[in-house]
Amino acid sequence: MISIIDPHIHLFDRSHGEYAWLKCLPTEHARKIARDFGPADIQLKAPFKLEALVHIEAGFDNERPWRELENIERKLATYAHSTISADASCNKPLELSPLSAKTHNQGLAPQRIALKSAGCIDLTERPAVFARTLTKLLNHRSLAALRHILDDDAVATLQHPNTLSNLAQLSNSKTCVRKQGIESGLLFELQMNVSDSHAVDALVGILYRLPNLEVVLNHAGFAPIGGGHANLGLLNKMQWQLNLARLSALPNLFIKCSGWEMTSNGQSTPSYNDSDLVSVIQHVIACFGAQRIMFASNFPLVRYEYEYQAYWMMMSRLARRCNLDVEQVCFENAKRIYNIAL
Repeated sequence: MISIIDPHIHLFDRSHGEYAWLKCLPTEHARKIARDFGPADIQLKAPFKLEALVHIEAGFDNERPWRELENIERKLATYAHSTISADASCNKPLELSPLSAKTHNQGLAPQRIALKSAGCIDLTERPAVFARTLTKLLNHRSLAALRHILDDDAVATLQHPNTLSNLAQLSNSKTCVRKQGIESGLLFELQMNVSDSHAVDALVGILYRLPNLEVVLNHAGFAPIGGGHANLGLLNKMQWQLNLARLSALPNLFIKCSGWEMTSNGQSTPSYNDSDLVSVIQHVIACFGAQRIMFASNFPLVRYEYEYQAYWMMMSRLARRCNLDVEQVCFENAKRIYNIAL
């Protein structure tokens, strides 16, 4: 069996959360993901064994981001036919048991799955407000990371006068999860287009001033794959390659290979093939080495193009084509980087 930790998934509870972005999706995408998703919707069967999940904030309530973690932890605690470990110590993440009836009906073995989470936070808030929000988020046992989606606002956000101070606060914060008696630092989930050289310049300037801040680059920095204008695509690819190499020089920066579907622009079939992804992954390996790479799904957005089982079959196949140890990039690295005790 191949053990899987999926370090990038989203759980939705639309009856309590806002999720403004879900209301703006193309019809084809909305049909596949504009509904509630809980842990029972994330299942794998042989040859995989799902061991842990990392929920990444999904816009539940960006003004009061602690509410998303409260909702997830409350839902897991009361989830029908699910249980969270009664151990309230800081040494273990939340654990849940998937719906037994559903798993048996699908030919899946019931199992316990650990859960960590990444909360939302605004890097441009006044430092005192940021500190209060950070304190509230740190009260949640599942917390492992924080995210401010940079995307098109990357340069403006990174150059904002409050950003450096607030990232320094994050860098100095500790979660309650301990490994060998040592508190674990919070990770910063970095979501931005690495082809944007101005944004990368601003980011590198900050990260060299915060050498202890651990950063996880989401979705391989939106590597250019698939279609598009040939010349523009080649230029973007070259910028992405050069900038990714610059970022890899920062030893506390890790990378998740995921989010391929975000290039599909409403299509129901992938706009790329295995060779496109192999090319991206091989460059990631050349820059970061196998120790700093994690494979992830971006569930449920992965459903734009793949069912969950089929996606992990593809990713394990690509790992082998790239001469990677499948368990290392699909399990061991995420376990270490997110400090997941199993």
